[in-house]
Formats: sequence, structure tokens, C-alpha cells
Amino acid sequence: FTTSLPCLGSVTSFTNTSSLLTGANSWSFGGAGTSTIVNPTFQFNTPGTYTVSLAIDGGNNCVASTSSVIIISPIPTCTVVPSLPYCPGDLISVPTILSTPATGVTYIWTNSNIQTGTAVSGTNIPPGYTAPQNTSGVNISGTITITPYLSECPGPTANYSIELKPTPVITPPVVNLCPDDNSPLINLSSFPVNPATAYTWTNNNPDIFIGLTTNQGGSSIPSFTALNTGNNPKSIFIATSATLNGCTGNATFPITIYPRPIPAFTHSKACAGNVTGFTDQSVLTYGAINAWHCDLDNNGLYND
Repeated sequence: FTTSLPCLGSVTSFTNTSSLLTGANSWSFGGAGTSTIVNPTFQFNTPGTYTVSLAIDGGNNCVASTSSVIIISPIPTCTVVPSLPYCPGDLISVPTILSTPATGVTYIWTNSNIQTGTAVSGTNIPPGYTAPQNTSGVNISGTITITPYLSECPGPTANYSIELKPTPVITPPVVNLCPDDNSPLINLSSFPVNPATAYTWTNNNPDIFIGLTTNQGGSSIPSFTALNTGNNPKSIFIATSATLNGCTGNATFPITIYPRPIPAFTHSKACAGNVTGFTDQSVLTYGAINAWHCDLDNNGLYND
């Protein structure tokens, strides 16, 4: 005879494969019960080792029997120690699973949301990994469902959640100035917008002076008068950080002071009623001049 998978508390099917099926069948389920059906079913409700036997009386006192040992294991159970919410970049450790019995239990697991950074399913204990970035502005959550198995028999599932807090994404400002320009107050901002977000900034190039008189601060960079007496652009790089709910996002952006062109021109002899030609001789040591504005009527407005 053959059997289906014998599990505690579940119905096990027995299939009679004897060469003679017309005789009287006598089943014994290791002291847990009996049956005379050709292909019986039986439910074992206590863990243990059972010798299941089948005797067939073919008539004329001709009886043949066979037996097989069946092990009924206890139903495994497991609990998972819950985890705290994670920031992107945190190590999501291997979960602590407490199972009964303590040995011999295997696991199959599924994940409800792959945005948490792990696979949709797997075997054995879910692995540890590094939490991915979360730029959605809201928490990302997924439920890991673990099914324990002992001798291929499943037990009740256990669940735990993985929750990823969002990283503040800094919006780097674009700051391009000319010498003597007044730089406005630069307020740092990030997504998601939250008044609880804490900011810091640091000048990565304190040895390059562009008029900024302080090299670090909080949520804003103070206004200053741009300075560049050279012939090439002068830049510093500002490293910023934004922290919200224990998660920190970083960004770096430049502040650049471009040199002004040196205007110059020549002209042909100016005579009343004749056309006067003007030749640009302005100098710009970096880049290219892309616009010219003239004041031909000497009214102080460069719009001619």
C-alpha cells in the first residue's frame, strides 16, 4: 500500500496496491484505529511513530499481511521578533524566528511588496540586505509571510513587516552670480515638505573666498556680495544634509561667480548725416559674449 503525506491532524489516505483486492481487508493504524475499507483514510491526532499494517484474507485461511512505519511529527509553529522601521542604507538583518520544535523546521516565505528591496518569495529564513532608497515621500511597507514545515507538513504562518521610511530629497538651488551681485538668502528645501526637517550645510572650499563670510550653518545660507577679481569663474561647493524621522539625505551644489566682460569699442569718424561704424573690442577671458546693449543717445539706458 501507499499513503499520502501523513501530517498531524490531517486526513491521510491509504491506497491498497495489493494484487488481490477481492478478499477481506483488515487495517491497523498502529493502535490508533482500524478499518476494513479497501482504501481507507485516517487522521492521526497525536505525534508519534505508528506501524500501519494491512492483512488480506483471500479465503481458505490464506492470509497475507504487510506493514509500514509512519512517523507523525508535531505541527511546527514559529514566531518572528518584529523589526523597527528602517532608513534607506540601513542593514535589514536576518529576522529572528522562534520555532517549535527548535530543530528540523524549514521555511517558505513570501513578500507582499518588492519595493521593500527583497524578493517576492524564497525558502529558508529570509536573508538580510541593505534597505533601498525611498524617494516616494511616504513610508513603504511590505509583509513577509513565513510558513514553517516539519517533515514536509506545514504549520500556521507567521508574519512580520518591513517598513522603509522616506529619505528627504534635497532640491539643490542654482546659484550663478557676477562680481558685486548681491546673493539673496538661500533657503534649503527638500521633499517631502515637512517643517520637522533639519538642515545643515558646509562650505567644502573655505580656502576659496567668493564673499561668503561663514562656512557652515543650518536651514539657510546668508546673503553676501559676490566677489571675483580674476578672469575665470570661481566656484565653491556646498554640502547639504536634510534629516527627517532619523533618515538623512545629502546633496552638493556649486555657487559660481563668473567674471564680467571688459567692454571696449572703436568707431569710425562721426559726421553729421553719415553712418558711423562701431567695432566691438570687448574682452571676456572665459566663455563667449552673447549679447550687446548700447546707449547711443547718452541717456543712461542701454537699450539702443
